[in-house]
Amino acid sequence: MTANQLHGFISPRRTLLTMKEATIGTTPMLSRFMIAATVFLFVVSSAVHGCYAQQVMSDVAISGAGLNDGYLNGGQCDSQGNLYRERNHSRRTSVMRVAWNGSTVVFATPDNEELSAVAPDRLGVTLLSSSFSDRQGVSRYIYRFDLQGRLISQNQVFLDFSPSKIAITSSGKIVAVGYRPQDEAKKPMGAVLEADGQVAHLFEFPPTNVEWAWGLIRESNGLTYFIPNSQTEAIYSISESGRINIIPVAPTSGTRVHKWLFGEGVAVKEYDFPSEKGSHATWFDIYDLGTGKRIGKKSLPKGMGFTTACYLGDAVSWLALGGQGSQELRLVTVKLKNDN
Repeated sequence: MTANQLHGFISPRRTLLTMKEATIGTTPMLSRFMIAATVFLFVVSSAVHGCYAQQVMSDVAISGAGLNDGYLNGGQCDSQGNLYRERNHSRRTSVMRVAWNGSTVVFATPDNEELSAVAPDRLGVTLLSSSFSDRQGVSRYIYRFDLQGRLISQNQVFLDFSPSKIAITSSGKIVAVGYRPQDEAKKPMGAVLEADGQVAHLFEFPPTNVEWAWGLIRESNGLTYFIPNSQTEAIYSISESGRINIIPVAPTSGTRVHKWLFGEGVAVKEYDFPSEKGSHATWFDIYDLGTGKRIGKKSLPKGMGFTTACYLGDAVSWLALGGQGSQELRLVTVKLKNDN
C-alpha cells in the first residue's frame, strides 16, 4: 500500500480541520464555497452513517511516529491493548510500543541485527534478532527489556530453524515458532526455551494443507496460542512441555478475511463480505480460546483507518493518517456494535 493510497484513510478528527485550514487565504467567494461544501459533506456523512461519529472514543497522535518509519500492517498487541510497531531506521531495527493515549516507548536491537520476533508480557518486552557473518553464519540473540525500554539481559540462542514468532509464558519461558528455511515444504515447528535461551523442548506441528504465513501468537492462562494465517480454520495451543492441541474454528462462508486479532481469552476474526457492493462494514467474530466456539459477533459500519491495531473488547483501535498529505500517524479507538 503506497503513501498516496493511504491518504484516503485519514482520522475523523482531521477531516473537518483540513477543510477549515483550506479556507485560510482564499477569496471571500471561494471561502464561502468551501464552507458550504464542508457543510454539505457533513450533512451527507451524517445521513449515511447516522450517529457513527459518536462511536469514536479517542483520536490521538502517536508521539514520534510517521508514515514512513515502519511497517503498516498494524503490528501486534499485548493484553492491555498496547500496540507494538516494528520500525526501521538505516542500520537499526526497533519496536515502538504505542499506548492508548498516543505515548510511546522504543525498544531497540544493536546495529546491523535483523528483528525476527517480538513478545510483550506484563514485565516488559522480549526481542529475538539475528545477524549474519561469513565466518559464523546466522547468529540469534534474545534481548529482554523492562517496561521503560531499559535492557535487562541478552543471551545467544541456538536453534536449527528460523523463528518468526515468540511468546512469553507466565513462568517466563519463551515459545518460538518457525520453520527450517532449507525445507522446501517449510514444515512448521517450534521450541520452548528457558528464560536464558536454552532449549528445553522441540516440537513439530501436525501436517496441514493451509499455507503458513507470518501468523499471530499470544500467551493466555498458562498456554500459548498460535494462529498460522488469516485463512486458518484452527487455533493451536502449545503447553510449556511442547504439547500441541488443535482447536478447530468453524469457517464463515462468503467472507474475505482480513486478519485475526487476540483479546483477553479470545481470538477475533476480522472480515467483510465482498459480495455486498457498496458496503464498508467490517465484522468481528469472537471465539473462545479454550474451545474454539464462536461466542460473539460485532461490527463497524465503516473502518476508521488503514488497518486495525488492537481488539479491546467493546472497541478496536485503528492506525490512521493525520490528514491529507500528512505524515503523522494517529491511533483512533472506535466502539464496536454488538450483533449477537
